[in-house]
Amino acid sequence: MSDDDEAAAPQRLSVVDRLLPPVVQVGDDGHPKASRMAPREQLVAAGLGVANVAITVGTVSAMESGQGFVLLGGLLASALTLGGARVGNRILTLVGLFAATLTQNSGGELFLAVVLPYYAAAIWIFVRYNRVVKEQGALRRQQRAE
Repeated sequence: MSDDDEAAAPQRLSVVDRLLPPVVQVGDDGHPKASRMAPREQLVAAGLGVANVAITVGTVSAMESGQGFVLLGGLLASALTLGGARVGNRILTLVGLFAATLTQNSGGELFLAVVLPYYAAAIWIFVRYNRVVKEQGALRRQQRAE
């Protein structure tokens, strides 16, 4: 196969790249956008969204009453988290992660062990969001001063 044939052949994307397409993190003005996620953030959020589906189904199967509301809330939280990861939006993902912790309240000591990764991921994503917002604020102040 020649170099021309390799250049003409379409590139194959991995499953992860098809499910979580990379997000352009720079806006039209050339500055980074705070609400856009990095690929690692997308992977972590998607993994937690899928895990939340399993946790929600497990929690509902162990419950005696109120199963419908918990199942609906857990699946909506998972959809928000997965949707936010898919489009690369940090705000949607944060809302989904925090909503997921509300639906996982099965009580007991297991609750903290189950929700700890969700809080850790949410704090990590929020800190990255806050860092970009601060950089944008400093850049705007510098532009105004000039």
